[in-house]
Amino acid sequence: MSVKKYLQNNGREPRCLNKSKTPGRSWFEGFLKRHPEIKQKHAESLSKARAAVTQDRIHGWFDEILDNFKETNLQDILRDPTRIFNGDKSGFMLCPKSGNVLGPNRSKEDFYQIVSAEKGQITVMATFLADGKIVPPTLISPYKKMPKAI
Repeated sequence: MSVKKYLQNNGREPRCLNKSKTPGRSWFEGFLKRHPEIKQKHAESLSKARAAVTQDRIHGWFDEILDNFKETNLQDILRDPTRIFNGDKSGFMLCPKSGNVLGPNRSKEDFYQIVSAEKGQITVMATFLADGKIVPPTLISPYKKMPKAI
């Protein structure tokens, strides 16, 4: 429908119409052939919070932490690998679904689709120390009682 509306707004008539008088699958395939710089690919799901992360924000966070350590005279923590932790969480959606999207035809570039985390997911928090030790993982589930199947 959006293609039909775009073409009508620009005074063009779409070819390869389907029964509902809208551009159909054959029009879409022809469009991709006419524009090899555009590629259809399955999108990876990405939360809104994750999509908002930028390199500048990451650098700013580290600058803020370093300033805080200096203000509170805690720089010695940064010299002791048993006091430096790195944690990251990974969410595993119980209903992982994403659709196809169109984007630049660069084979190494991933495409993302921002999704809501309203459908259930299990989160695993993995934490490591700078000296190489591993903290046992934490599982976070929306359930009051973990299902036996999980």
